[in-house]
Amino acid sequence: MPTEPEDWNWPRLAASVLAATAILIFGLFLVDQVQLAAAEDAAAEQRSRLALLGREREQKSRLEKCAEETEKKQRTLAVLSKKAFPWRSTLAHFGTMAVEGVCLTQIEQIDGQVLRVRGEAESYDALAEFLKKFETDREFFQDGPTLTESHVETGNGRPGAVDFTVELRPA
Repeated sequence: MPTEPEDWNWPRLAASVLAATAILIFGLFLVDQVQLAAAEDAAAEQRSRLALLGREREQKSRLEKCAEETEKKQRTLAVLSKKAFPWRSTLAHFGTMAVEGVCLTQIEQIDGQVLRVRGEAESYDALAEFLKKFETDREFFQDGPTLTESHVETGNGRPGAVDFTVELRPA
């Protein structure tokens, strides 16, 4: 083995150093590429999580908006329900109060709780029987009926028929 620098094979030594340096640089390059690939994978995973989070935020926003609209509708329904008149039960009850010879022509709500009932009776006796039914029905109409108007039809309708208007306050 040569011990003196003049005896060394410089071209071969240079090639060995160059090869070692190239291997070292290539190794560092491979390590860097592996780290880059791992970082790209992590970034892609973060982007997919953010995209998923974005969709979840959008869905949450839609759900909150829907819940707010539902709550608003429920508040409106509650307000309307407080003011609502029980028409179905009232009309069903009127059906049980039918009297031969009496025909109801109009039922309207006045001042929230007063019912104005207009109708036509064949005679005052039929009208009296109709009013008596409402007077005895204190569970549904506590105050009883108030006859506000009645007159015998002489013109366009059925001659001799009694047109009447009654006001009732449901319980």
